[in-house]
Amino acid sequence: MNSAVYIARQPILNASGDVFGYELLHRDSWHAKSCVADGDRAAAQVLTDALLSFGLDRLSERQPVFLNLTKPLILSDMLALIEPRAAVLEIREDVTLDDDVLKACERLHGQGYALALDDFIEGSDAEALLPFARYVKVDVLQTSPAQASAIAQRLQKLGIQLVAEKVESRDLYDKTQQDGYSLFQGYYFCRPKTLTTRTIPAPQLAYLRLISALRRDRKST
Repeated sequence: MNSAVYIARQPILNASGDVFGYELLHRDSWHAKSCVADGDRAAAQVLTDALLSFGLDRLSERQPVFLNLTKPLILSDMLALIEPRAAVLEIREDVTLDDDVLKACERLHGQGYALALDDFIEGSDAEALLPFARYVKVDVLQTSPAQASAIAQRLQKLGIQLVAEKVESRDLYDKTQQDGYSLFQGYYFCRPKTLTTRTIPAPQLAYLRLISALRRDRKST
């Protein structure tokens, strides 16, 4: 028997207030307001449910979706199910950036996937991923105004698009926009909205796994 699955979706807006994309977030129930699962489980569940139960087209509304990735997902074959234009692969700030992860990110970048760095801190290990990043997200509640401004000024010169996250006031929105941030996310605009659907039937899941295997074989030839 099928059961309900849940995903929360939080908009990412451009400077005109239009929806640029959606970050997908794990939820255990319709009434949950935050994620209580550990990072690996939450990221894997969101990716699985988004691809196999909801469908990215339904969730994205023709906009890119930002998918949080932990190390196991970065190194997994599941990403072969995602067309590069359909999603932004968001590297969580707690991912250990060893050689395997760096090589995987370089490979994904070369395959045309857009990578985002979450909760970027200047001088952190995440600096090693800047050559592969199209977006950098900065928590503007936890980052001082001077630091947030310096990050924007520096990374804009590299052609990286800056996302101000945790924007919770008009003052923060105005300040980050003046600093050069072009995308914005936070409670000032909209809280995450939970969507629900039913789990995918087993035969369809087997079919999608076959599609993934065929894509991996095609890329290796």
